[in-house]
Amino acid sequence: MPEKGAGAAPQPKDCRKYVRRRVAEQMPTITTSFLEKAIEGSVAHTKLLLELGGLDGKVGPKPRRHRGQTVAGRLLELIGPEPEQ
Repeated sequence: MPEKGAGAAPQPKDCRKYVRRRVAEQMPTITTSFLEKAIEGSVAHTKLLLELGGLDGKVGPKPRRHRGQTVAGRLLELIGPEPEQ
């Protein structure tokens, strides 16, 4: 039975968590490598670096659409307040 430790393989249910943790640990090195290649003129590395940094315009909150007044709101305006008795 393999020992659990830093070098042990993760269980299948923990693979995504393991990969995310390892990528997060190496992110400074990955970013530096992308930046060096982008400076050398690599378009692919520049594109990936911009995507990682959220500078491609695809990341962020979606703009909210103004819907206007609802049908119920319009009806309430037409009916008006009920007269007090």
